[in-house]
Amino acid sequence: MSKDDRIIGNNIFNILEKKDISIRKMAIDLGLDYSYVYNLVHKESLATVQLATVVKVAGYLDVKVEELYV
Repeated sequence: MSKDDRIIGNNIFNILEKKDISIRKMAIDLGLDYSYVYNLVHKESLATVQLATVVKVAGYLDVKVEELYV
């Protein structure tokens, strides 16, 4: 698989589990709709997610943006 063929994965669910934070709590704390956050957490890839949202989630989880990707 070439570098360009790799999928930018999503590690948010794993981080939430490690930090014992529910999707609902994150949605409420960030002021986002639950269904949006649920879909974000369960997306196969974060490649199409707006950078501002990724930065907001990383800040909330107190991780580097890079850690949200696998």
